[in-house]
Amino acid sequence: MEENSIIILKDRDIISVSGSDSTSFLQNVITNDINKLNESNSLYSALLTPQGKYLHDFFILKHEKNYLIDCESETAENLLSCFQKYKLNANIEFKNITSDNSVAIITYKKFQQIQKNDVVDIVFSDPRTNLMGARIISKLEKLNLAIKKLGLKLTDQEQYFETAHALGLPIKGLKKLQNQIFALELNFEEEKGIDFKKGCYIGQENTSRMKLGNKLRRRLFPLKTSNELKDGSEIFFKNKVIGKVMISKPKAFGLIKLYDPNIESFLDEDLKCNNSNVNL
Repeated sequence: MEENSIIILKDRDIISVSGSDSTSFLQNVITNDINKLNESNSLYSALLTPQGKYLHDFFILKHEKNYLIDCESETAENLLSCFQKYKLNANIEFKNITSDNSVAIITYKKFQQIQKNDVVDIVFSDPRTNLMGARIISKLEKLNLAIKKLGLKLTDQEQYFETAHALGLPIKGLKKLQNQIFALELNFEEEKGIDFKKGCYIGQENTSRMKLGNKLRRRLFPLKTSNELKDGSEIFFKNKVIGKVMISKPKAFGLIKLYDPNIESFLDEDLKCNNSNVNL
């Protein structure tokens, strides 16, 4: 992204979490340590199945007395349902406040320039990597005023997808991965989405066992190809299946074996998928 670019994301929902039990509730269910959160930072985290498989990922931040969750619109309703299921008798309230807010992306350099003024309601750097810039959560009217005041240029989402894909970060299509892939296979450790010192959370036992026992055997990789791939298609190296396509659009990602054969033997080689050349 160019320094003065801004991308407005139309596929994100904002969920407010409030109540006296909100901190303890979130600490007991999500993969990251909510106690590391304050009003000047943010966390990337996930909700897993009891077996440690991926269900939802999201950004979470503290705003005034509440927590705000920035999640994919396609799965927001299901995320709320999961939270309600685990709520039991806790004093906690969830509210979708998307209609009052918009989410936008700016560069990290621009974030450094504006983070201490009030041109937008909320701005925070992407906790996974500064290369993904910073995120704005703000009322649309205030966001439009900020765009004019800061001389920002509206940019297509494609640049955001390109940057994320190059960094190995799937942005869209993660619904296809629900209950299909373990958190470590989805690179949540590398993306700073798991805290292994925080104690129990849903799916913690299997996740910790996989890490401590060195049992990670597959990992999600961005796939480079000039052709369109199909979800579920097998990926071959020298006629041996070494993975399969998990997400085909808007950018392709595949779940790839790390051993048998060892990934080092084909990491820089041409792979095959549906008669198309594919590279990692």
